[in-house]
Amino acid sequence: MKPADECLLKSRFAAGRLNDVVLGMAKDRKDHIRLQGWVNLLQIGSFSAPEGLLEWIIDRINPELGEFRNQRNNTSILFTKDMFVKVLGLPPGNRPVVLTGKHQESAHREFYKIEYNHGRRAPIHHAIDLLDNGKLDEETYFRTFFEVALGTYLCPGTGNMLPLEYLGSLDDSSQVKDYDWGAHILQNVMSEVDAFQKKKANNMLQNEPKKIWVGSCLPVLAIIYMDHLDFPESCLSAHHIDYSLPRASHVSDADFKFVMKHDKSRLTLNAHSYGARPFRPFHMTPYANQHAPFGHQPHQPPLVNDPEPPEPSNIPVPNELPDFMIPIIEMHTQLWAKDIEDTNTMLMKKHSTRMFTFARDVISAMKNHTTPTPSFASPPRDASVSILHQPEGSASKATPETQFWNEAVEIAQEVERSKEKSSCQLQMHHTSRATTSAQTNKDQGAPTAPSHEEDHTASHEQELAASRELDQGPSVEHARCGSFQQEPDAAPKGKMQMTY
Repeated sequence: MKPADECLLKSRFAAGRLNDVVLGMAKDRKDHIRLQGWVNLLQIGSFSAPEGLLEWIIDRINPELGEFRNQRNNTSILFTKDMFVKVLGLPPGNRPVVLTGKHQESAHREFYKIEYNHGRRAPIHHAIDLLDNGKLDEETYFRTFFEVALGTYLCPGTGNMLPLEYLGSLDDSSQVKDYDWGAHILQNVMSEVDAFQKKKANNMLQNEPKKIWVGSCLPVLAIIYMDHLDFPESCLSAHHIDYSLPRASHVSDADFKFVMKHDKSRLTLNAHSYGARPFRPFHMTPYANQHAPFGHQPHQPPLVNDPEPPEPSNIPVPNELPDFMIPIIEMHTQLWAKDIEDTNTMLMKKHSTRMFTFARDVISAMKNHTTPTPSFASPPRDASVSILHQPEGSASKATPETQFWNEAVEIAQEVERSKEKSSCQLQMHHTSRATTSAQTNKDQGAPTAPSHEEDHTASHEQELAASRELDQGPSVEHARCGSFQQEPDAAPKGKMQMTY
C-alpha cells in the first residue's frame, strides 16, 4: 500500500522532448514554421512541473468553474483563456478547433500509422523519425511537427501516440493559427482535471491508491500558480524568476524548486502540502498587462515573440472621405454647435433664475430676523486732556462715570438754578415796583424821609441788577450743546468754563 502523502499523478507532458526536436531542425524548416505564426514553439524551455506540486494544485480546482481556491489562506485563481495564451505564446485565433473521430476518414491518418504493439498505431517516435528524415515537403513537415507538438506539449494524451483527431485542423498550414487553441487547451485541461479527481476519489474509496495517468498541458496550471505567489525580497535575491512572456519560453525547473521550497506549508508533515505564501494583487502578475514586465523583478528583458499580425482585410479603406460624405459631416457639425450653444443659454437662464430665488429668500429671512443694535464707543480724547482731567484708572468713554461728564452736569445744574433764581427775583421786582408806584402816587404832595420800605426797594434794585448780569450767562441749552475749555486764569483749577 502506498503512503498517504505519496502523489498519484503521472503525466505524459514532455516539453524537453519537443525542445530536442527543435534543436535538430534545419534553419529553413524553422523559417517556414515561423512564417506560419508558430515561432514560440521553436523557443520552448526544457522544463517539467513537479508532480507533487501539480497534484496539490489540481486537488483544489473546481473544473466546472475553472477556479483554484485555497481555503487555508483564502486565495483563488480564475483560469482564463488569456492566461493560457500568454503562458504558451499562442496566436490569437477565434475559429473552433476541428476534431475528427477515430472512424472518420482522413487523408493523412494512415500516413502516420505503423505496426506497433499488435496493431496499427501512430507513435510519437515514428513522427520524430519522419522529421529527422528530411524528405517531407513543407506542408507535410509542418503538419508532422505540429502533431508532435500536440502529442508532447500542447495536448498530450495518456500514451505516447500522436493525437490524430487534430488532423482536421491541419489541412492547411497557413490557417492553423486562426483556430482558438487557447480556449481549446483550457477546456482540455479542465476535462483532465475532472477525470483525475474522480479517479483519485474512486481509488481512495477502494483504499487502493495507485498511479493515475493524466493527459493535457497540466504544467500551465503550476506556472500560473507560481506567477501569483508573493515572495519576500530576501528570497528573490537568492533566485531570480524571469516573468517575461510567453512564460513557457522562460520558466525553468529551478523556478519550480524555488516555489516548492518557499511555498511549502510547515503546519503539516505531508511532503506535498503548499500554500504558505500569500498572493500578489492581480495587476502585479504577468497576466494583467502583456506589455509590461513583472513588477518586483529588476532588469527584465523585453517581451518576446509577439504573434504575427493578422493578414490585411480585403475591404478597401479610402484615404479621403467621399464627396457625398462632406456635406453630411458639415451639417451635423453645425447642428452639434447649435446644440451646445442652446445648452449654454439654457444653463445661463437657469443660473439667473436660481440666483434670483436665492436673493429673494435671503432678503425675506433678513426681514424676519431681528438683529441687535450695535453699540459704539466714543472716539478717544486728546492725551493731554486725559492726563490732566482723568483720574487714574478711569475709562476713556464719555459715560456718566467720567470726570468730564460729571463736570458738565454740575455746570448745567448751576445754570438752571441761576435761571430759576433770576426768574423769581424778576417777579418780586415787578411786584415791588407796582407797590412803590402806588405808594408814590398816594404821597405825591408830602415828601417824607426814606422809610424802611424804601431801603428795602433800593436793596431789591441792586439784587435785580445782579440778576440781569446772571441773565447774560449761558442758558441750559447752551450748556448742553456748547464745548468746554479750560480757562486757567479765570476759573479755579479743575473747573471747566463754557465757550461759544
